[in-house]
Amino acid sequence: MSPGELDGVDVGVQPVHGRAHAEGPDEDLLRRAAAIAAFLLAGLGAVSTVLFVATFQFRSDWFADPALAVAGGAPLLQWAALTDLFSYYLPVALIALAIRVAIRPRSPMIVDIATLAAIGYVIAGSIGVTALASAGPAMMREYDAPGADKASTAVAFRLLIEVVFRGLWQTLDPILLGFWFLVVGRLTQPRRHAWGVLAMTLGGVLWLGVPAGVFGLAFLRDLLSGIVAVLGFAWALRLGALLARRSIL
Repeated sequence: MSPGELDGVDVGVQPVHGRAHAEGPDEDLLRRAAAIAAFLLAGLGAVSTVLFVATFQFRSDWFADPALAVAGGAPLLQWAALTDLFSYYLPVALIALAIRVAIRPRSPMIVDIATLAAIGYVIAGSIGVTALASAGPAMMREYDAPGADKASTAVAFRLLIEVVFRGLWQTLDPILLGFWFLVVGRLTQPRRHAWGVLAMTLGGVLWLGVPAGVFGLAFLRDLLSGIVAVLGFAWALRLGALLARRSIL
């Protein structure tokens, strides 16, 4: 185990001014990749959110029932889903692994479980968003085609939406990611108070959103989703800056 790992540090080259000890080439590469991933999560994630809003044509009834978007624009949904994949999902794997290196010595078993939860979030969410990016636009084009069986296409699209939006994004994903945020926040809060508290807040809000989605509390669910988007943007930007500066987490 390297000195940097013994200090609970994932990044750094200097042992002064709040920076870490020397790290190996693998840790340095992971840190750099995670920094890029954090900025990608914040930037491209914001783009994805805007694209989904545009897909729903800023209509409140479509937000309440995303299955109604079958009459919307297929290209927008496809781009929204793809940017979602490369912002809110795949980058999280790199981020989770880099943070694991930083905080694992503080509570090895809990951190390992939390990291598995984060990877589970990435895998489940990626499968869902890939299905949405491929099958969703195809159904929308079929729905708009002359002579199409709109009723059966709408039913199939609704099933896809229920599985991806309700089953994955609003139930399984927040349970897994919320647990990871709570663990990360709890273990980093002593050294990075504001950032750690922000992580714990994200975890709590994600968990609150689960019953809101399950019981159909649309307004509360959407409000909590908006809070997660804003707080997640700030958290990811701060993480990217910390990793880029090789600071202690």
